[in-house]
Amino acid sequence: FECYRLLTQLSGQFVAISMQLPPEVISSTEVRFAIDAHHALEDCNWYRFFHLVRTGTYLQACLLHARFRRVRLRALNR
Repeated sequence: FECYRLLTQLSGQFVAISMQLPPEVISSTEVRFAIDAHHALEDCNWYRFFHLVRTGTYLQACLLHARFRRVRLRALNR
């Protein structure tokens, strides 16, 4: 559930929330996925972002879908 919580906060309080998580939670595959998605957005790495969408679970992809418009607009502006 922490993964889903982080994915809903990609442009919000992501860093503050992730700093409060215990190390064993941060090292989980699911939370690493959310961290990778955050890094892809911050680095403007659109290829990595959409690769994560394809490789994640259905719910993870749905939560990332909320960012599609913003990601595509930023990519077009570049």
